[in-house]
Formats: sequence, structure tokens, C-alpha cells
Amino acid sequence: MKNNLQTVAALLRLQARRVDAPAAREALQESVRRVSSIALVHETLALSPDERVQFDGIMDKLLGMVAEVAAPESEVLLRRSGEFGELSADVATPLVMVLTELMQNAVEHAFRTTSTGTVLVIARRSTRELEVVIRERWCGSAGRIRP
Repeated sequence: MKNNLQTVAALLRLQARRVDAPAAREALQESVRRVSSIALVHETLALSPDERVQFDGIMDKLLGMVAEVAAPESEVLLRRSGEFGELSADVATPLVMVLTELMQNAVEHAFRTTSTGTVLVIARRSTRELEVVIRERWCGSAGRIRP
């Protein structure tokens, strides 16, 4: 599955390079990001003896990936605080998709007037729940991202 997803992402990247229309190129790059996010979960699952993954490692890779795609020319940093812990595959896959979208939106929309800032992903884990907050910081202020 991982190799198939990597192949799809590579094909989309190639197509994005050949497209002249900025909106079409952006849509293809967004698809690459989404497919790559899912591939991160499947890569981790392939190494797992059961259907559970340590999500912190996935999240750390995802932060780097989103920073590369969303803010290559800016000084926006993406960081994690707290621990996600171990999650089942049926939770990890949709969670990685949602977090990718929220981080991408934070980088694209929160830093329109400045190219400097931080997107902080905060994980708070209790026995029964996982709370995730995404905050963007620029010029010393912070706000909560609402999907």
C-alpha cells in the first residue's frame, strides 16, 4: 500500500510540474500532500505487528512535510507540544488528514501579511480522550484555529 501511495504522489508531482495554470498546479500539490499524509500512517502500520501506531513520530514527520509544502519561502515554523501516544489505524488515518488540512490552512491564512511565525500543534491526552489545538503565533499573539 505504501509503495502504491508513493507512486501516486510521484505521478501527481510530475503532473504538477507540467501544468501552467497556477490553480491547477496548486490543486495537484494539495493532492500530493494528502496522499503523502496517508502514506505516513501506512508506512508506520507496515512496521507494526497490530493495527496501532505511535502517532507522535507520524506527527513529527507530518510537521516537516507541511512546512516544506506550505511555507517553502517563509520563516513559518511548525512545532508539536504534548503527546498523541498510540492510536488505532482507524483513528490515525483520518486524524492525519484533518491535522494536515488545519496546519496547511494555518500557514496559508494566518501568515498572509507576514512570512514569520509559528504553528503549534498541542496534544492533550487523557485516558479516554485526545484533544488537539492548533495555534498560530505571529508578532507575539496567538489564536485558536477553528475548522
